[in-house]
Amino acid sequence: MRDAMRNRGDCLFSNSELRTVFEHQKAAAKAEVDALDGDYLLKVNEDDLLRSLVSKYEFGITELHADKAEQSAPVDVEIDVSGDPMRGFLDPGEPFYLRGTSITVSIPFTGPAGAFVHRPSTFTYDPPMGVVGKNSIEVTFQQVEPKPEELKREYERTIKTIQEYLAWAKNDIDGFNRQLPDFIRAVIEQRKKKLLADTGLAASLGIPLKRRPTKGQATGETFNYGGKTDILIRVADRNIFIAECKFWKGPQQLLETINQLLGYASWRDTKTAIIIFNRNKDHSGVLAKIAETMPTHECWKQDLGRKNENHFRYKFRNPSDKNRELLLSVLTFHVPSLD
Repeated sequence: MRDAMRNRGDCLFSNSELRTVFEHQKAAAKAEVDALDGDYLLKVNEDDLLRSLVSKYEFGITELHADKAEQSAPVDVEIDVSGDPMRGFLDPGEPFYLRGTSITVSIPFTGPAGAFVHRPSTFTYDPPMGVVGKNSIEVTFQQVEPKPEELKREYERTIKTIQEYLAWAKNDIDGFNRQLPDFIRAVIEQRKKKLLADTGLAASLGIPLKRRPTKGQATGETFNYGGKTDILIRVADRNIFIAECKFWKGPQQLLETINQLLGYASWRDTKTAIIIFNRNKDHSGVLAKIAETMPTHECWKQDLGRKNENHFRYKFRNPSDKNRELLLSVLTFHVPSLD
């Protein structure tokens, strides 16, 4: 009784094998690691990079919500019954149409739609039929003579089969997701090992690496990446230090200055500073406010400790790349007002 007019393209769970998709996913993750800048890979926090890549390449789980299914109104259609063995056609190759009824049921789902496309490692040779949409699948049933009980049995059988396939797919996906972190970590470590080996190979010759002549340059209020920074020190074509200078006006201004500084820092900039001039008499109170405020910023990652009571050191992440870290120092100078 299931829709015999549908072609094989409407079979669910019948395209490429799910394990083939897993291999493509792993290859894409490896290609991304191999394409990373070598200097970046050696400096980035490996755990942060791993979490980012796992989140990108792991598979989500798809769930069918049969309890929220909706059906369309019955439609009067012509049904080709030439393939029905119970009708005894002399030439079953010729189509033979009878008037009948078609009912389509739309069943919502959550998760990736691709789960309905690929074949899991466990499967049958009679997969369910349907049409996959963005957030729902449609299954269509046709009868020449309406038989409600038969229609209900066929619908329940179809839902049960789809749920079985999703459970088989989930089993495969869970296994892939469990193995993915170890796979990506091994790829990262292999690439880092190669980079370090290349460095050692060059050093083994005992010959200095050829370098371009460089000349450091320090500038004030200079355009860099997202705006103008107060202090910028360059060596060749790279910034080695970026700083902002401010008079202390409270915690909110400090957070705004961090945003300003991070907005100036490009992906390659890793050393930054905020220089604060304090005119308040209570300098100890200002230091306490700085210590309280810095960890509240959304890009803050770690307190690296103080070099002295006026020199704070923190690890922040680049706002445009959560895996790229930079050092942010806060230096304070007490310059009390003459009033």
